[in-house]
Amino acid sequence: MPFILDFTNEQEVEEYSSFILSKSLRGVENQEEFISRDDFKQYLEMVKTIQVEADLSSKEVISNYFVATRRSRPECNFPITSISKLTVLAESHARLRLNPTVTHEDAIAVIRLYEQSMSYVYGKSICTTVAPQMEMDFEQPAQVISYTKSPP
Repeated sequence: MPFILDFTNEQEVEEYSSFILSKSLRGVENQEEFISRDDFKQYLEMVKTIQVEADLSSKEVISNYFVATRRSRPECNFPITSISKLTVLAESHARLRLNPTVTHEDAIAVIRLYEQSMSYVYGKSICTTVAPQMEMDFEQPAQVISYTKSPP
């Protein structure tokens, strides 16, 4: 297994990060394929140095989710600081993917996690209210954006 610091170009870094992420999402068939703790620490140290910037679609998705949550759950007192917290989480998600741009996919991944925890506390997920045809599948963020922009 190569060490992150031994990479000579961005292609190798991207392949390595894809390997790590795919194994974490799909499981590992062979124990020998596990990444060592030291390799993983090096990966995280490298990830911390990546400067990211959010694109417009990621900002819109987070903002629209915030508005939809406040409308749907007025009892939860969803603070305005939640937008910045979701943004920081989306930035971290982009860094883990070694992507210098926070995309709507990063925002959606964070919202899915956040919404799941919110639904445990406050009941039914607003995601089925916002876009029932999506059933927590945010692959089509335009539907979420267009719904939350329309009047209640």
